[in-house]
Amino acid sequence: MTNLKKIFSNYSVIVFGKKGSGKDLLIQKMIYSRKMPYYSNIDYGGKYEYVKLSNMQFLPNDYLHIMDKGFTLVEKKFKEKCDFYISDCGVYLPSQYCNILDKVYPGLPMFYALTRHAFNSNIHLNTQYLGRVWNKLREQADYYIKACWVLNLGFFLFCKVTVYDRYDTAIQEVSPLKHSHNRDQKSTIDIFNSQYGLIKNKYYFILKNHISYDTRVFHKYLFGRKAPTKKELKESLVSIIESKESVKNFSIT
Repeated sequence: MTNLKKIFSNYSVIVFGKKGSGKDLLIQKMIYSRKMPYYSNIDYGGKYEYVKLSNMQFLPNDYLHIMDKGFTLVEKKFKEKCDFYISDCGVYLPSQYCNILDKVYPGLPMFYALTRHAFNSNIHLNTQYLGRVWNKLREQADYYIKACWVLNLGFFLFCKVTVYDRYDTAIQEVSPLKHSHNRDQKSTIDIFNSQYGLIKNKYYFILKNHISYDTRVFHKYLFGRKAPTKKELKESLVSIIESKESVKNFSIT
């Protein structure tokens, strides 16, 4: 299954890639295409509800609790068939703090594992580097999608991604096997697939007027206001230049 919409509809996905490679664009494309309500830490438009990651737990149910005492009944806090989209997991759930996350949020890995059972939903994450996501979560993903590049074509963007179904292959960023007309091609493909699993390049378009998320949303989270627009930056630069010119002229006179 390499249809992107079907993958996001049926499985939990981690999207990874360098800055500007189109990670949030892919999430935006899926949200716009699926037109389903969702929870997220970033507003991608549509039927959105903000989710606090610490609420994504079934406490006191964690692995130790259910092994010792079984399940404890809890309140159902989230709606049915509403996927979770968590952006920038390298910031929110970084692997370098795995030991701390294990202690502070012991119920989150179980929440990830049981989301389909509890809500008939999936959890989708994105990050710059796949290995930077908390290991208790990244090991449970069904698919890993590398955002490769984005081409600006006026009113729309053209994007490339690579789909993987194995973590070890995705972390190595193995390229798909190139096809040839060699008579031994089938056996070569079978050997490659058995060794590396699914690796498939996919391409998609997204209209710019379908993009709802703020590409610099953390500016607002950090400073309490939106990042300056290109127009505002240009006006500020003009103002600085004019101010310097006025000071220069004043000094001459």
